[in-house]
Amino acid sequence: MTKDDLVSETALHTTHVSKSKIAKVLDSFLKEVGGAVERHERIEIRRFGAFEVTYRKARVARDLNTNTEIRLPDCAMPRFVPFDGFKKSVSDQYVEQDSIVEEAEPPRTVKEASGSHGTDQLDGLSKGPSSARLEARVQESPDDSEVRFLLVEAYGKLALYDKAIDQCQQILHQDPNHMAAINYMGRMLYLSGAQDRASQVYDRALRIDPNHADTLMNRAILHSEIGRYNEAEQDFKHVLEYNPEAFGACYQLGILYAKRGLYGRAIREFEHALAIDPAAAGAYFQLGKTYDHMERYEDAIGMFEELNKIEPGNARSYWHLGVLYDKTKKSQKALEMYQRSNDLSAASQEGK
Repeated sequence: MTKDDLVSETALHTTHVSKSKIAKVLDSFLKEVGGAVERHERIEIRRFGAFEVTYRKARVARDLNTNTEIRLPDCAMPRFVPFDGFKKSVSDQYVEQDSIVEEAEPPRTVKEASGSHGTDQLDGLSKGPSSARLEARVQESPDDSEVRFLLVEAYGKLALYDKAIDQCQQILHQDPNHMAAINYMGRMLYLSGAQDRASQVYDRALRIDPNHADTLMNRAILHSEIGRYNEAEQDFKHVLEYNPEAFGACYQLGILYAKRGLYGRAIREFEHALAIDPAAAGAYFQLGKTYDHMERYEDAIGMFEELNKIEPGNARSYWHLGVLYDKTKKSQKALEMYQRSNDLSAASQEGK
């Protein structure tokens, strides 16, 4: 899509604004984004995502045509990172607005949560009434916080974050200490890109219940995303103090350590996660990547091979195996893994 296409498409939805004005705004926007990328700054667009620059370390690759090694230098890589809310709105753009939503899950304390990942999973619960029916029920019983909270979850499922936040606030007018509403509002703010406000809401929830597992996990994941690593680490450890078998806390703490380059600590957490759930494919994947960073290639290969036993259709796992076999001078095996990865990816695309 060209810039002219963007201007024309935008003009279709803003009938009172001229194309020339839209073009000027778009030029200004692109200039700001381009400047931020050149300065290696992160620039966020509310509800959409963030432009940022990541760095790929120098590495050695193999030319599969000539079988010669190629030295690749350090490389700055600008990228756009979409927020969860934007990704969901794109994937759900054809979903009917009165689609089935989930019932509320009762909030848990740290002691009760054996494997909390936070409330970022909005799928997999039982079916509930549609948003339209819930809106009618709220009109009939405006003081019923349970019904209103079901409406909050319905809006969240449909990525209607502003509406969900408004309903949370309505609940809090009736009950200022409604833990689930405070916590869910934080999640909605996070998904819409209002990260600072989300952090403040989680802080408020934890002043009410310092041991609320989902809130601790949500705040820790948020802090990890925005670079407040020490605070994230404290929250993950808080969960584990009360419940050493909390898989989600182990796993996320491992990811946090790996992000900070603390690979030894990351390995311990991922191994702990596997001790809790030996079939956790994600933990094998993260262990493989971490061993790769440490140049423990045989250990990394072992992790991805174990992952393939659990998920034989995982194209990414075979691709990583190809990279590792390249690094260990096993070019034929590498080619086989790359081909297997390509075949699985192609089959996955055909099935969509």
